[in-house]
Amino acid sequence: MKYLYRGVSVELHEKLHGKLVPKMLNSNFATVACMGDPHAICSSGIIMGESELNTVVLHQWEQAGLPTSGVSFTPSLERAKFYARNGKDSGNGFIYKVDMNLLDSNKVQWYSVNKLVPNPSVPEDDEYILVGFGGGDIPMEVVVSIYATA
Repeated sequence: MKYLYRGVSVELHEKLHGKLVPKMLNSNFATVACMGDPHAICSSGIIMGESELNTVVLHQWEQAGLPTSGVSFTPSLERAKFYARNGKDSGNGFIYKVDMNLLDSNKVQWYSVNKLVPNPSVPEDDEYILVGFGGGDIPMEVVVSIYATA
């Protein structure tokens, strides 16, 4: 696999000025989980204490949109179009195409949800979470194209 895709609505693309910005800027991608947390169930993949795996689980948890310093991508262009169109068969949005070969040299970490989480919320997304250096934006140097859907 060489490319990952991210589909965003026109509104989000404009709000973020065409940048790949996480919902939360945070230099530490690890999250602490404790007994009693709603997501701390055996089948979730959560481990007690602080872990990057916990953040991967939380990022995709029930598609709740919980804020992390990660940004979601998929290797499926069709799934990216689905998200760009807000789950509709047609409509407008934007697709960001990222070259995975450029991630390391730009200090972008990545996590494969389907490989790390026992029961992903949306397995067909084959979601990858990208984290920019220091928990910041994903650098535009990894983006090989941005185009509008129709």
